[in-house]
Amino acid sequence: MSIHEPPAASTEPPLECGVSHYRFSIDQYHQMIASGILTEDDRVQLLEGEIVCMTPIGPLHRYAVVVAGEALSRLVPPEWKVITQQPITLAGSEPEPDLSVVRSEAALALDRHPGAADTALIIEVADSSLPLDRNRKQAIYAAAGIPEYWIVNLAQRSIEVYREPAPAAAGGRAAYSVRHEFRDADAVPVCIAGQEIGKISVAEIIPKA
Repeated sequence: MSIHEPPAASTEPPLECGVSHYRFSIDQYHQMIASGILTEDDRVQLLEGEIVCMTPIGPLHRYAVVVAGEALSRLVPPEWKVITQQPITLAGSEPEPDLSVVRSEAALALDRHPGAADTALIIEVADSSLPLDRNRKQAIYAAAGIPEYWIVNLAQRSIEVYREPAPAAAGGRAAYSVRHEFRDADAVPVCIAGQEIGKISVAEIIPKA
C-alpha cells in the first residue's frame, strides 16, 4: 500500500459525449425521464447540470463490478445495502456509480433515490473513464460530502481510496484530502460510518490475465 497526496488535476478533458450547453436541474432531468425523453436505453447521467454519456462497459469492468459488489455485500451490516449502477441524487448531479453503499431504507424508498446523507461509500470502476472519475466525479462526490470514494483503476491494477472530503478553496473545486493506493498484494479496508467492517483483496477484484 502506498499513500499519496491527491493527484493534480489532469490536463486531459473528461471523457464525455453528448454534453449539453444548457444546464438542467434535478427536477428537469427527472421530468425528461418521466416523459420518456430519456429512457433506460439512453446510458446517461447528470453531472453538474450537464447530461453526459456513460462509457461502454467491457468484460473486465463488468467482472470487477460483480465481484466487488459480492464482496461488499458479505461485509455490510443489515442496515446498509450495496446497489449497482443506480442513481444517487446530489446537488445538481445525479451520477450512477458502479457501486454504492447506502442506507437500506433509502435503497428501498419508492419516492426518491438515495442522497448524499444516505451514502457511505461510492465506487467507480475506471478504464477509459479514469480522467473523469479522478477529476470531475471526485469533485462532485467531495462537494457532496461522500465520506469515502474508491476508483478501481483497471489499467494500473490498483484501487485508489479517497477520504476526508474538503470544500472547494477559492477558485478551486472540492476534493478529498487523503488518497491511498492499494495494489495486488494489498487488502483494502472497508469503512462504513467511520467503522472498519472488513477488507477486500485487490487481486480478487482485478484478477491477473
